[in-house]
Amino acid sequence: MFPNRYIFHSCFPLLALAWKEGEVGKTLIGEPRLQGTAFLIDRRGLLLTAAHVTDELEARQLALITVGRGPNGPLTWLLADAKAVERHPEFDVALIVADPPPGRPWGTPLGLGSGRLGEGTAISCVGFAETEVEDVELPSSSEKLGAKLNYKPGRHRGRITEHYPGGVSLTKGDAYVHTADTLGGISGGPLIRDRTGRVHGIQSCGERGYGVAVDVRAIVDSWRLDLLEGRTLRQHAALPDADVNVH
Repeated sequence: MFPNRYIFHSCFPLLALAWKEGEVGKTLIGEPRLQGTAFLIDRRGLLLTAAHVTDELEARQLALITVGRGPNGPLTWLLADAKAVERHPEFDVALIVADPPPGRPWGTPLGLGSGRLGEGTAISCVGFAETEVEDVELPSSSEKLGAKLNYKPGRHRGRITEHYPGGVSLTKGDAYVHTADTLGGISGGPLIRDRTGRVHGIQSCGERGYGVAVDVRAIVDSWRLDLLEGRTLRQHAALPDADVNVH
């Protein structure tokens, strides 16, 4: 069984942030509770997520939150800014290129599984759902409030119920339907086969007890990415210095 600690070194909350004139630092864009999830597929900073999570934003408006250990020992949340984003021309999938926070290397990437999952296969839906939001005073002004986000990383287990060639709902491409909780904030997170720990889908939409994920097989061999110099994910994985794993 795939261990939780391994997953959460590879999955990250994805935030929409922007600079605002007169403000210190970046400001959240949109509803804080409905941020997405992205997961690492190459430790040099390649991540997959759902295209709708990026909401047509530029890369400079996207940031990932990683967990690091501060100088006194406690865990701290650190921002990693996206450098580039490329959305699939049709499916609900996007590739993000990002540098880790200064002095913090990326964790262990998740491998992609290109085999078909049958009905009843045990899976996990992994991500950061039901984020708690607390209003806090901004350091620059006691009259302005910011948002403190309390993330709850979760692994929600279920089983595959159906496979839809041609897609369902937002997915457009081949998709899996499953019974794991797929709540706000998990969109873009990995659909993991419990037996192998490999990612077979990218979460697109859902609710409690129901979810839809784009089948990885719909993208690994057909999506030629400008960010990968025209290569597919499988072709990129075959490069001698690549860290992407497709099996």
